[in-house]
Amino acid sequence: MTLQTRQPIGRHAHFDHPAFLPIRVESLRVDKILQFDIYVYVGKELVLYRSQELPFTEQNLSKLRDNKVEMIYIAYESRHAYQRYLEDNLPDILRDPQVEEVKKAEILYDTSKALIKEVFSNPTYSENIKRSQDMV
Repeated sequence: MTLQTRQPIGRHAHFDHPAFLPIRVESLRVDKILQFDIYVYVGKELVLYRSQELPFTEQNLSKLRDNKVEMIYIAYESRHAYQRYLEDNLPDILRDPQVEEVKKAEILYDTSKALIKEVFSNPTYSENIKRSQDMV
């Protein structure tokens, strides 16, 4: 996943992972219904920016860009939904002239790395094999 850390991000009380994961704004496509909620920092607090039931619109993207927001956040539990979202939308991301080449490369690398990790953790799961074939 396209992840970078920014402190402070809370940790789950009973687990050794962050409660939220940062993702790049450029990884989101407009006019799509996300399968995960997205959060932004307002001051030192993460607040819900867009619910998973609502489409992510050009207006949402423009507001983020106008406010110079490069990273948004998803709940740790949504990481698999985000990974699937990236896999499904990767061709569009890579063709998008608005996304810088360096950011495209980072998104492609992180998406591929996360998928390979899933394949290695469960190599006999046919869905993972199909997903990896679709990426190629």
